[in-house]
Amino acid sequence: MNSIDALMPLYKIIVSNGNTDERLAQVFWLSVAILISANSLLQLMKRQIDDLVAIDEQLQELLTWSSQKSRTLNVPYKPVVVRAFYLDLALTHMLELVGGTFDLARALDVDLTCNLAHPLALDLSLDRALSLNRVLDRVVNPSHVVDCVLERAMTHARVFEPNLEQSLQQLKEQLSCIPQSRENFMAWWQSQGQAWTEQLRALIVEYRHCGYDWQYNEQQKEILLQYYDANQLLVACLNNVTCVANSTQNEIEATLLLPIAEIEAI
Repeated sequence: MNSIDALMPLYKIIVSNGNTDERLAQVFWLSVAILISANSLLQLMKRQIDDLVAIDEQLQELLTWSSQKSRTLNVPYKPVVVRAFYLDLALTHMLELVGGTFDLARALDVDLTCNLAHPLALDLSLDRALSLNRVLDRVVNPSHVVDCVLERAMTHARVFEPNLEQSLQQLKEQLSCIPQSRENFMAWWQSQGQAWTEQLRALIVEYRHCGYDWQYNEQQKEILLQYYDANQLLVACLNNVTCVANSTQNEIEATLLLPIAEIEAI
């Protein structure tokens, strides 16, 4: 039995869990690290990862969007890092989480979140604004939280999106007439918060081409989690093994998180 035949069953167990067991994942990439050459194994893993989402048109649309978004930004990161950043944002919303870990993006660039370039920092702050409905009922002063989140977004927009800053200011002014007690603000939010959030989303889509409300079913969410976790394991292998050729690593990184159509065109 060759090394690929021996390791692929363990790899499939890890990926099929939909939530990578860190101990199993560590066992796997430590096993990969002692191979004479991991090139063929990692290439096979990459093909199987792409196959997870290959036939789902909606998931392909998500990957197409993150790829296109990465090409529009003038930032000092590899395209694959930017693709991972936006996939992290989309996944956070689909799972209705508060915030995001950016595990995959930081695995590709450990310093990414230490000092985000303005375009990514702006989109992250706007993403936080879209998530306000998940946190306001837990905080003592919700109106202050909304104000701070909007101010942060406006500060980043001021650098290169002045029209967006003005539009965000107008949205903020809609809140100025609400009595500032917690009860009054939350009563307004319950009745008007969804409509206000959709106005915000429309601005984000118009100016930043992100913030889309991806509507995926439970099966698609499960597949996307498997795809995400499998890519994390692949990147862990790339980061921790030396028995992979530079050409193989570059090839994998160049096509990581791309839709099938773009991979086939390369």
